[in-house]
Formats: sequence, C-alpha cells, structure tokens
Amino acid sequence: MNVTRFNAAPEYFPANHDDLSASPVEKHYVVLEGTLTILTDTEEVTLERHDSVRIAPGEKRKLENRSDRPAAVLLAMPYPPAS
Repeated sequence: MNVTRFNAAPEYFPANHDDLSASPVEKHYVVLEGTLTILTDTEEVTLERHDSVRIAPGEKRKLENRSDRPAAVLLAMPYPPAS
C-alpha cells in the first residue's frame, strides 16, 4: 500500500497536456473540482465538477484551465501495452 495525503502530494504538471498530442491508450478524465476545457482536433468542451470525458487511443487532446481557480482532475487509464 502506498498512501499519499493531499497536503503532502507533490504538484503535478503532466507532459503532453499543454499542446495537442495523442497517446496510444484511452484516457478518462473526471473533473473533481473547478472547470477544465478539453480540446481535440474536432471539438472543444468545458467540463465542470463531476463531468467526465473519454479520449480514444490516438486522439489528440489538450487540457486547459481557463478559470482563475484551481481544478482537480482524476485521470484513469490502462498501462500502455508492453513492447
């Protein structure tokens, strides 16, 4: 078991989320607090608390917090396939 308390969690800046990029695995983003805008090559949607989005494998995406408040996001994804 590996417990991380919220007040001790390191700040996280995920790679490939500030420009449109793709991943070989699907991703599910759930907004826990705040708002988050998700952009793909063909769509743009703003998610609010408890909204979620699925990004298909190979689909380019960009995440932006356009508000003046922090956003908390849960990302669920499988491990990449072994090569």
